[in-house]
Amino acid sequence: MIGKQNLYEHSVRVPLIIAGPGIPAGTETAAMCYLYDVLPTLGKLCGVTNKEPSDAREFSATLHDPSHPSRSELVFAYHDFQRAIRDDRWKLIRYPQINKTQLFDLQNDPFELHDLAGNPESAGRVGESLLQLEGALKQYGDNCALTIPNPKPAAWSPPKDRAQKKPTALPTLGRGLPKGDLAFLRDMTLDVVEASRVKPNSNGGGRWPITNSCGFTLVTPGKDTYTAFWVRDFSMAVDSGFITAEELRNHLLLTCKAQNGPAELTLANGLHVPAWAIPDHINYDGRPSFYPGTYSSGHDQGSGACGHVPPIDDHYEFALHLGVLDRAQASAARKTVAEAVRRGTITLEGGVRQVPTDRDFSKTTAWERSMCAINTYQNGGYCHTASGWLIEALWKRDRALALRAFSEMLAQLRAQDFRKGPG
Repeated sequence: MIGKQNLYEHSVRVPLIIAGPGIPAGTETAAMCYLYDVLPTLGKLCGVTNKEPSDAREFSATLHDPSHPSRSELVFAYHDFQRAIRDDRWKLIRYPQINKTQLFDLQNDPFELHDLAGNPESAGRVGESLLQLEGALKQYGDNCALTIPNPKPAAWSPPKDRAQKKPTALPTLGRGLPKGDLAFLRDMTLDVVEASRVKPNSNGGGRWPITNSCGFTLVTPGKDTYTAFWVRDFSMAVDSGFITAEELRNHLLLTCKAQNGPAELTLANGLHVPAWAIPDHINYDGRPSFYPGTYSSGHDQGSGACGHVPPIDDHYEFALHLGVLDRAQASAARKTVAEAVRRGTITLEGGVRQVPTDRDFSKTTAWERSMCAINTYQNGGYCHTASGWLIEALWKRDRALALRAFSEMLAQLRAQDFRKGPG
């Protein structure tokens, strides 16, 4: 969605919070109002009377008795393309330019996923709502016609030249970095994403009989290496710009479906899965594994070697990249990262270590415990997945250092380019 060029609830429904003397605390209501209703309401609460005529309706009574709303319906408009009307249950949207009508039951379908306008049993409701909309538009002096001669086709597809255009990463990324290296990185990323796709009913070319039964193409960390889609890896792949909107929707819905529910799960080996936890990975069969190092989706998943709760990096991303730190915190974090790079404790050939070498738990493990030897894989190994975030952090602190890290990363990627084949 670019802007809010629609009249669905996620665009027009805005929460309103009011607090103050004499206003009951902790009460909620689904009562409706317009933004311009707020002014006379505040006037009423402050004892100020509006002497000029207005379409606004004050709703101070609703604040004390949520069962008595000031409005029974709302009308919405977007240019001459869309008009809509809704009450406490039904929402009708009319698109005059393409002669299309939508009807949603907001009580049973709050996300407006099921259009009922085409159902024969909804014909009466559609006709009644259209009459209400016409009357409301006349009342507000809106002359937009709900039906026009020669409407445009409702179906749309992108122009052929645009549909066939090779996808490219976002043009604003990488400014100031060598163009040749960026072109190599863009093309390699595109090929990596394509090589990671596992089509439905395919085993991805691996040596196992299990196939993708999720109903759509999965994007995995390596289709001939893993039989699952990793939530964190996919979220990072989305940032490349090469994941389609349909792929994003499919993976997001699968993640939501596999997410833990409102109750904590107690597993074997003294492990726990918090309420609403996101899976570490989701197997080809759509079942979730909350702990790394296993494909089990049952109560036997996880040995405790990776902790007694799932990895929290599925719940939080890098703070500097997301901009969640305030200016002072971000500056201090970038300083710490830059100093570690200069000491050589977190990078090697452009890859990033999870734990600085001078902060290892012991001489045999970077963490308190691990399933692999020190300085390998997830026990102090160097990974290029996080290199982009590292370079981004360095760029705002020391550009020469950022360029050095970028060059080291590119040299390693060129040397280990998977497109050259094994060897």
